[in-house]
Amino acid sequence: FHADSAPVSQLDNGRYLTVQEVVSRFGVTERWLYRHKRQMPHSQPSRKVLLFPEQAVTKWIASRKGS
Repeated sequence: FHADSAPVSQLDNGRYLTVQEVVSRFGVTERWLYRHKRQMPHSQPSRKVLLFPEQAVTKWIASRKGS
């Protein structure tokens, strides 16, 4: 895994949230998160690991709640 190979790493200062952290912080379900991941900024360094850049995901979710 090379952090610099993930384009989303340029949007954030390196802090990534796990699926569980996104679920608890934003009050969404895991099912919702997996269903919307293609539209969200994320990095998937392996099949079983899904990471979300903290600042970019916070902005993305805030923009969806406003609409």
